[in-house]
Amino acid sequence: ALGFDGIKLLCEAAKKGLDIELIAVSEAITDGVFEKISSLIKSRDIDESKIVYVSEQIFDKMSEESSPEGIVTVAKYADGLHTCATESTAAELKGKRLLVLESVRDPGNLGTILRTAKATGFNNIISGECLRRSV
Repeated sequence: ALGFDGIKLLCEAAKKGLDIELIAVSEAITDGVFEKISSLIKSRDIDESKIVYVSEQIFDKMSEESSPEGIVTVAKYADGLHTCATESTAAELKGKRLLVLESVRDPGNLGTILRTAKATGFNNIISGECLRRSV
């Protein structure tokens, strides 16, 4: 499963068709965020039973953001969105910025790495698991 903070990432997950397992919403969210969640649920046919409202104290333990929007989503990992590196993939990536990850165990660290990679222009990421499968 993948976990991520914020309404924008929930929207992206829904747009990509990820199977949403849980949407944890802080009881302290703003009206604007609540309206976005409601609109998204209606437009993307997200099962309302997947939404769980939690106290601000519990939400703070769930989110790693310093200023969270009040929403954390858990979605099933979608194999169809990920590919393993092969020799043909390597040829396509030649000369491009590539980030290779190995033994990243903490989901929070992975999230930070991915956000930093995106912000600095890395659009190609290979994880150690894919490397082991393709060797």
